[in-house]
Parts: sequence; structure tokens; C-alpha cells
Amino acid sequence: MKVKSTLIAVLCVLSLAGCQNGTNDIPAADTTTSVQSTGSAETTSAEAITETEAVQNNTEQSAAAENTDGQRLTLEEAKTAALEHAGVKESEVTNIKTEFDHDNGINVIEVDFDTSSYEYEYEINADNGNIIKFSKEALLRQTSQETISSEEAENIALEHAGLSRNDVTFIKTKREVDDNRDKYEIEFICGGKEYEYDISAGGDIIKFEIDEIND
Repeated sequence: MKVKSTLIAVLCVLSLAGCQNGTNDIPAADTTTSVQSTGSAETTSAEAITETEAVQNNTEQSAAAENTDGQRLTLEEAKTAALEHAGVKESEVTNIKTEFDHDNGINVIEVDFDTSSYEYEYEINADNGNIIKFSKEALLRQTSQETISSEEAENIALEHAGLSRNDVTFIKTKREVDDNRDKYEIEFICGGKEYEYDISAGGDIIKFEIDEIND
């Protein structure tokens, strides 16, 4: 009887020891896994925020670009800038032309116009209003309203030389266009000298030359 009681007691002690060992053997992996999962969630959340910020930045940049486009010069503003740079009034010019263009990756406005004496050409940056380039060229061709006759051109040359028509012998009176200039070429001789004149179709003396005639 005593032996049986002793065996039962031993079995109880062993059972209690086994329960305690089982409790201590609970794996810590679950806690680690939980922590790791939390860290991954935080990383994913940070990446999502970064991507959201990038999208917002791109949107803001696109909006800024659209606003810049919205501030481009109008054709009228470009024309005004060109006239001010040339120092002329709109009432003094003719043949005004303005148009948008694209040159070397830059949005530009081309402005062309004429005065009574010059031809102007401008290229203006359409985004900031800066004058990229311009040219000013003398108008050489006269209009038909300013054209004089060949006889009038001869009289101008004679008056300049201080001679009368009866004093000279005309050897050439010819109208032609040279370098876009409509003009008369006039040649005559008098007193052993040869006179050569270029008279514009508008009546201006372009050039003259007097040479001694060698026999």
C-alpha cells in the first residue's frame, strides 16, 4: 500500500514538472513576427506617403507650367514692345505683321513692319518678353507715287553739276533696279569731262562721278 502511494506521488511530481517545462518552452517567434510585421507596415506606409508627395509635386509643377503658358505675350503686346524699341509710333509704320513661331525650342513672336525709311524685323521671346534679335534695314525701293520721270532725273543731275541741257551731250539715261533700289543711271559729257549720276526713282542723288576724258 505504501509502495503504491509512493508511485502516485512520484507521478504527480513528474506531471507538475512537465507542465512547467511546457510553459517555459512557448516560442518567442510569434512576438518577433508581430514586430517585423509592424515594421513592414510602417515601411509600406512611408513609401506610400513618398509616392503621394511625388504625385503632388508633379501636379504642382504641371500647374506651374500651365500658369507660365498662360502668361505668354499676346501679339499686340509683342508689337508694342517692338515699336517702343524701334522708337516709332504705330501711326508711322506700315505692313505690320505679327505671328507666333517656335525657334530652337523657344516660343517666339515675330514682328515685322516698315517705316518710310527702314524695314524692321523682330523676334521676341513669347514667355518672358525679351527681344531675341532684331534687324533694321534701309528701304531702297521707292513706291510708284514717288517715281520721277527720266527727264526729271536728268534735270536733277544737270542742276547738281551746274550745267544746262544745251551744254551737255547725253550718252546714257537708263532706269534699272540694283540692290532693290529703283534708280536712273545718267551719263553725259561736257567740256572734256564725263559725268555719271545715279538718281533714285524718288529724286535723290545716290552717287555721282566726274572723270576727265583722255583722247
